[in-house]
Amino acid sequence: YPLVAELATASGAVAIAGEAGMIRAASSSDMNRLLTPAGKTIISPLTTMIQSEIMQNPHRNPSHIATELRVHLGLADDKDLFGDVSADPELKNVAAVINRTAAAVRTSIESTTGITTTGFETAILALVTNIVMENLDKVKEELAKTEPGAPELTVTTDSEEIAAIGGTVTDSSNAQNNGIKQIADQDLLLWSVDISGGGDLYATAAGFFSSDCPTGMDYCVQFNFDGGRSSMFSGDEDHPEYNSSNTSFNPESGDGRFSRVEVDANGYFTVFAPFGVFFIEDVSESNLSGERAVRSLVMASTLRSKLREAQEDCDNKNSDEDEASCEANLEKLRSALEKTVVFADGDKRYTTSVRFMPHLNHLSQSDKSTLLAGMRSVITDGNGISCSPGASWDSLVGQKVLRMGPNEDSWWTLGKSGDRYTLSRSGNTTNVEVVTVDGAASDESFIHFRFDDDANIIMLKSNSESCGIASNMLGYNEPWDMYHFMLLNKSAMDKVVNAVRPD
Repeated sequence: YPLVAELATASGAVAIAGEAGMIRAASSSDMNRLLTPAGKTIISPLTTMIQSEIMQNPHRNPSHIATELRVHLGLADDKDLFGDVSADPELKNVAAVINRTAAAVRTSIESTTGITTTGFETAILALVTNIVMENLDKVKEELAKTEPGAPELTVTTDSEEIAAIGGTVTDSSNAQNNGIKQIADQDLLLWSVDISGGGDLYATAAGFFSSDCPTGMDYCVQFNFDGGRSSMFSGDEDHPEYNSSNTSFNPESGDGRFSRVEVDANGYFTVFAPFGVFFIEDVSESNLSGERAVRSLVMASTLRSKLREAQEDCDNKNSDEDEASCEANLEKLRSALEKTVVFADGDKRYTTSVRFMPHLNHLSQSDKSTLLAGMRSVITDGNGISCSPGASWDSLVGQKVLRMGPNEDSWWTLGKSGDRYTLSRSGNTTNVEVVTVDGAASDESFIHFRFDDDANIIMLKSNSESCGIASNMLGYNEPWDMYHFMLLNKSAMDKVVNAVRPD
């Protein structure tokens, strides 16, 4: 098929056809499987790559991803990856090679796993995107050829990895789907393998409970408790070293930040967490057995973004000594990710998708009602920030109003410059916008801000008798905000930590 692009039609539909690659076949029935970021008017294999990346990392800015692609592929800064690629010979060639590469990867996935991909195109597209993004250097080499085709890539995956990024593996006898309510009914404490920007490897815990919840909560979730995020290496005062004997749920431990949960008729959760409302539906449970590399227990998109963040942190060090120390830590991390873990009976992995509230511009009236209920419950449950009755945004200038991490430097302080409010943290200052939310009470006011890849709305609920501040993380610029997680039970996480911990 020739690679063509069309502008959006009057009805708003966008049509693209191309060599079969990002989709199974370039036919009219497959058009809805090609993607583009919100607000863009053209869809191509390039925009599909960018949007697939965003769907796995909703906090990322599409323009940042486009810049990353231009840099890695050796394209000029003025090349518009969101434009009509058929009108630019160089971009047309790039899109064609990306498409051929994606087609080769897709074929390899199917031959490796022995499964058909029909029914979960989004999952396969995510995996294809991850593999192509990780091999952009080889794509660039292919582009330099007189007659480029597709680079030869080694693709290793399995049906469980596809399931982990949102797919349903129809021939898998090992996995079973549960509602999140079934998980909470077992009072499960689960752990994810997490990577910090500084190059440390963490065991990050989340508990889903139906017992011992605070009064008035039939179900609850707890994220912040003793040992809730612990280092697999040496640890520090903020993140203690992982200790297998000190990882059980204790309702009296930590800062008591339980998250209220509402359960619908399907057993799905709406969680009112201190950092925002989110939704959890099905959870896929599978048994782990045999040998697996640690890196296979981290979502591929997370792995790539965190390693990139850690490398950038090293590159920005002010002295050769600091940079050398950082590089040594980064090498230790890379080595740990390649370590092999031997699992046995009883070791389990749970994969789930968590949907956060969409961007402010995409909130439906139902979303707005849920958003307001969530922030109100955070204040009611004591998880908000306290303030003096009758406080206003003006009276809070100079005070901390938002916390986005466990450390002291994660606090944002409210400021004011002229007639505009600002938020500042660690030497960074950003303007904020005063916004209104339909359905808000007369004693509720709001500010909204975006910084890098973060977006938040902050509510001040203040009257003559009480005052509280709550925030909610929102999608950056999308009508959805979806994250995918892999969680391990305690016996599996113990084996991971034992495998990666330095001798």
